[in-house]
Amino acid sequence: MKKDTMPKYKKRKMTAIAVRNAKNGYMFLLPFLLGFILFLVVPLFTSLRMSFSEVGFSLDGFTMTSVGLANYTRAFTVDPEFNRFFVAELTKIGTRVPFIIVMSFFTALILQNKFKFRGLARAIFFLPVILTSGVIVGIETNNSLMNNLRGIMQESSNVGYITDVLEDLLLGGIARYSAVQFVLSAVNGIYDILMSCGIQILIFLAGLQAVPASLYEAAKIDGATGWECFWKVTLPMVSSLIVVATVYSIIDTCVRTDSELFTRIRQQMVVSMNYGYASAMAWIYFVSIMVIIVVVVGILSKVVFYDE
Repeated sequence: MKKDTMPKYKKRKMTAIAVRNAKNGYMFLLPFLLGFILFLVVPLFTSLRMSFSEVGFSLDGFTMTSVGLANYTRAFTVDPEFNRFFVAELTKIGTRVPFIIVMSFFTALILQNKFKFRGLARAIFFLPVILTSGVIVGIETNNSLMNNLRGIMQESSNVGYITDVLEDLLLGGIARYSAVQFVLSAVNGIYDILMSCGIQILIFLAGLQAVPASLYEAAKIDGATGWECFWKVTLPMVSSLIVVATVYSIIDTCVRTDSELFTRIRQQMVVSMNYGYASAMAWIYFVSIMVIIVVVVGILSKVVFYDE
């Protein structure tokens, strides 16, 4: 058994540095933690109570009368629009997120290379993040320029041609139909996919730039090709960031302002003043997203390489 030969004063010094770094980290996190507790946790538990209640209003405020699982039962068994919107939103995760991750990753690979006007190209790919944030996101649907851009991108995607090619290449009735529909769903939503790639591209760019150049040099000395370097060096070294980008993409896809389910919840809450039922729908959606994230992270974590 190897004996620890490090002097005690060095151990104490390293411990002091670790404690100081931990304190600094908690100090940076303190504003977020206070805001999270005061402005998110309390309303979160209030909405949870509302989901099990019938909310009434009076001059003194609002009252909550417990109705058990009636609001949840209504969402699944009575309201057909909720079921349709709910399934559509969950399906959107499976049909959009994989394409977002793939497109973001390969775009980051291209933008990492040295070429003329690389800074401009990176700014262009990050521009959708600015266009879909803050006040601008509210005017996007009424912006003629953005609508024209959406139409041009969808027309230039050549959906009909891609459909013919896929039908010629893929065999089998059900398999062919499902594969074609899966790809076409991404082609039809190419505008939304491109508008959702900005943050993920930054994540992958940061990961690619952190890969030590010595690994590529050692691989090339051993005779590895560019293709082998990608699979043996690049992909394993950024695999942990794929998990981060996937979780972000799932959340970003589910909380977009054009969500029909969000519109339904907002209508019940603001127009119909049915806070209990709106809270129940929101909690169903929230729990479903959390379950999907846990499952996806559990699956991806088994194939992720962590550099220690």
